[in-house]
Amino acid sequence: MALAPWLADILAAKQLESCALLQVEVSARHGGSFQAPQSWWRWVVLSINEHASRLATSLDGKYGHFDLVAVDFSILALGFALLVGLLDLGRISGAWSCLPSGNIAVRASQVVFVASGWLVAVTSTAILTVSIPLGSALGYGAASTGLMVSSVQVGGLVANLTLHCLVPEKVQTGADFAATRRYVSLSLFLSAISLLGFVLAVCSPLRDSPKLLWNSLLALRFLSGYFGSKAQLVASWLALEMTPKNEVLNLQAASQAARNLGLFAGVTMSSISLIVFQEKLSTRVEALGPWLCAASPIMFQTGAVLLVWLVMVLMVPHRRPTGDYTEMAIESSRAETASNSLDGMEVTQRRQLILLAVAYSFERSFTITAIEGGTTLISQNQYDITAVTTGWIFGLISLGAFCLNAVVAGCSVSDVEGRASFMAAGTFLSVFMSFGIFSWWPWWVIYVTDTVMFTFCNTANGIADGLGTLAASNDSDYTKGKFMQWKMMAMQLGRVVGAPVARGIIDSLGRNAYGSLQLMVTLCGFWGTYKMQRIVRDRCPKAPSK
Repeated sequence: MALAPWLADILAAKQLESCALLQVEVSARHGGSFQAPQSWWRWVVLSINEHASRLATSLDGKYGHFDLVAVDFSILALGFALLVGLLDLGRISGAWSCLPSGNIAVRASQVVFVASGWLVAVTSTAILTVSIPLGSALGYGAASTGLMVSSVQVGGLVANLTLHCLVPEKVQTGADFAATRRYVSLSLFLSAISLLGFVLAVCSPLRDSPKLLWNSLLALRFLSGYFGSKAQLVASWLALEMTPKNEVLNLQAASQAARNLGLFAGVTMSSISLIVFQEKLSTRVEALGPWLCAASPIMFQTGAVLLVWLVMVLMVPHRRPTGDYTEMAIESSRAETASNSLDGMEVTQRRQLILLAVAYSFERSFTITAIEGGTTLISQNQYDITAVTTGWIFGLISLGAFCLNAVVAGCSVSDVEGRASFMAAGTFLSVFMSFGIFSWWPWWVIYVTDTVMFTFCNTANGIADGLGTLAASNDSDYTKGKFMQWKMMAMQLGRVVGAPVARGIIDSLGRNAYGSLQLMVTLCGFWGTYKMQRIVRDRCPKAPSK
């Protein structure tokens, strides 16, 4: 059942002679029934597992065998993090991507930006379905479980509020490539450590004090949100500074699609992890208890953060690439036309477009978070659907929305005016679909409603982000870095209040009151996107330079 012997089997080699000398000592320690390790790797890993087993034995009798699995996982995760950290500090990796064209470095920075957004979404929804049984076990109600879900966003909001003061100006504009890369790397590492702390806290004697455990979990969720959002924001500064203008809309759309896919990964991760541990521990999900329900998806999430960190270390160079990358960016900029850029827009129009894009980010994040928190509560309390099934339902909703996003992106026009019109039309459809939240319809209508709203809200948000980025300029007060900071701050604020407000209203006022709130919020979002479409349509384009 433990993880270390399984890893040891993978690492086993053929050095039988080197480990044969250890057989006498190890066999004596285990009463003569222990087989000789097959390699030095296997002996080291099994030795670590032996000490971890001793540490977990005292917990095993009081809290159950799951604590042994948690300790094993923590040791392996820390060892993996140490290995990646040594690679990064030693600058052993990443240098190979500094090819003369610099194209790999550009793509790598874009991949890290998109992946960090995916991780933020996963962090937000990893305990979306399991937070309800965890809160019930510790004596907390629906609104408090919503706060547990949105505590990640509180950390992200604080990160966005403080980064402007804590981070140097050169990092905010992407001018200091090496320093910006270090901030991203360190933030990913600290995010993984805070997630690992969540697992250890759940499997610790803190369970004897429900209030202390709850507050500790809130603090650790806050830290994971803080460092995860910091990594995403700084990675956006790095990627947008290196991305040519004609790729900005596609990059922002890809980032939005990744966040949407992250919602799918987060909610399905909880169901998959519960099923995995159900098989490993040979028991039913209902018998696993709230501790396993809370910690198992975070284990999977910790592994995802470490893998993204490894990708960044392996792919992103330590220095800004040199060569003909600048020429590539210049040529792409020359290829711009007045139909797919905002170069001729007046300063007042730019400011209005940026502020409206930030406002819509708040509306979209509030709507999506309220859907996540509200529909999970409705499913489990009104329809008696289990946490595992709820996770699968939301996973299918997010996956369906992701596929529809891809279809919509492929069918939409490429010029900014056409995309702005499509953005306004999508938000209007979201207003119409919000009537499906009310209790007047059959049970399945709310899930169809959520899928359509997920699709068009996220598609519109990706277009709004792209328009805001194109309207921003590093030569003015509204730089790309500041726009991304304001936009992420608005998103975090929307996600902070979305889940507790939705669950609190459903618990106290009922489902129809929650539906009325969603109707008003989506109507405000449509009004904002309509004004953005008017600004783009009425701009004064300037002929492209030759």
